[in-house]
Amino acid sequence: MPSTSASSRAAAPSTAARTGLGRGAAGARDRALFANFFKRELTTRYLGSTTGIAWALLHPLALLAVYHFVFTTVFRAGNFGGKSFLLFVAVALWPWLAAQEAMQRATISKSGRVAPNPPDQPSRRPPSRRSSPAEPGAGASASRPRHPSAGNLGDRPVLVNPADPTTAVSTLAFPQGAAFDPSAVRLGPGLTDDSIERLVGSGDGRRVLELGCGDGSNAVALARQGARVIVVDSSAARLAVARANAEANDVRVEFHHADLADLAFVRADQIDVCLAVYSLTEVADVSRVFRQVERVLRTEAHFVISLPHPLEYMAEGDPDQDGVRLLRSAFDRSRVAVPGSSTAIEPHRITDIFTTLTRSNFRVDALLEPPMDASAEGGFASPVHEWVPATFIIRGRKQGI
Repeated sequence: MPSTSASSRAAAPSTAARTGLGRGAAGARDRALFANFFKRELTTRYLGSTTGIAWALLHPLALLAVYHFVFTTVFRAGNFGGKSFLLFVAVALWPWLAAQEAMQRATISKSGRVAPNPPDQPSRRPPSRRSSPAEPGAGASASRPRHPSAGNLGDRPVLVNPADPTTAVSTLAFPQGAAFDPSAVRLGPGLTDDSIERLVGSGDGRRVLELGCGDGSNAVALARQGARVIVVDSSAARLAVARANAEANDVRVEFHHADLADLAFVRADQIDVCLAVYSLTEVADVSRVFRQVERVLRTEAHFVISLPHPLEYMAEGDPDQDGVRLLRSAFDRSRVAVPGSSTAIEPHRITDIFTTLTRSNFRVDALLEPPMDASAEGGFASPVHEWVPATFIIRGRKQGI
């Protein structure tokens, strides 16, 4: 018995020491993780800002100086119990700024979620053939349910090999099916005119936000020009392809997997230009996106949008005559099926985009309906494009308040 008690007492310090070491290692790991998150938040938040991280200190100090001047000089507020009014405001102002930032980000992130359909109302999203268990040859991955956190994201895209000559790719699916080409910014299929690219401008030293990435061609092209590019896309598959292309071209691009309206991670008035190439075809309520883009853009910065022209999904070539014929009413607001794909797109009209931009504090300064270059690579051109444009491009400039 004495020997057992002695051994137990000897083992107790050893166990306590191991517990203390374990807690110390966990604490060091937590501190390192916190430091890493803190550094990444500062780097992301103030990337592209003239004053950089110093603005994190200058902003509350400048705001405090304004309050001090107004209340002590203009209103001549006295001391509070012998204490400085400046100190009185500081101890309340700085915690409030932190709480305000947290509440604003949480509210924007929450409002960007899509509310589920009521039980008695069917979903507006058409069912995907890839998820149908009755479809022959459907793999296990096609019927696998998605994580609940992806409820507000788009359908899984149909990956198309552009080198496969048997695969017909519609212009409505652009940039899907286009070859990876980071030599220049492309706003639509078969658009090779340099004047169109000048709508976006040079990326040198600018902070660019791209909504929807395709295969990353535009992001890589802008990063090569010296831009600091942030990409947001609702498709994890597209992001994986774009990230691989960016790494292969040795450029730095910041990728985010989120709904196009979930821009809470970007501070206000930080972006020099925003680009949305055919990505808004997946968005029914573009006003949500426009409001968030208006928030993050600097005053007088541009928002460049390209979409399928309404005539592109209304007309087709007439086999009996040398011309085109209409297949769809201009007033039909139902989603448009994309040939060769199980997805469908929103039929945005030019007037709708124009009006929504204007209501979101943008002034439209360019509206183009360019012809498609039949000799351009990609195989998107068809006889119908001799009669109708495939793309319309609209550019809005954020107005000052």
